[in-house]
Amino acid sequence: MIVLYDGDCGLCRRSVDWALRRDRDRRLTATPIQSPAGERLLADLTPEQRLRAVHVIDDEGRRSSGGAAVREVLNVLPSSRALARVVSVSPRLTELGYRVVADNRALFGRLASRRCARRSREP
Repeated sequence: MIVLYDGDCGLCRRSVDWALRRDRDRRLTATPIQSPAGERLLADLTPEQRLRAVHVIDDEGRRSSGGAAVREVLNVLPSSRALARVVSVSPRLTELGYRVVADNRALFGRLASRRCARRSREP
């Protein structure tokens, strides 16, 4: 499964790093949307559409985007399957939550950075 993310977004990079660390079975491959591979895999989308959401291309070549892509990633992570079931209950609510975070990723990125900085100072 290929995860295509905004390589210029700190929150996006941290989220992908989080997923890759939990991918014990090595089912995920991640590449920035802005990379040549990202541009090729998302060639049917405008640059703005590409960067509006995270995208996942599964092993059969099907693409999911936004909240649906998050659900697909969570489904392949053994430690996150319970969370995947939660986001599967209401795809519309999951997409709404995804849009809120994605549309405010600079803010959420700063909040996540502060939390990481605080945790690194704790004994």
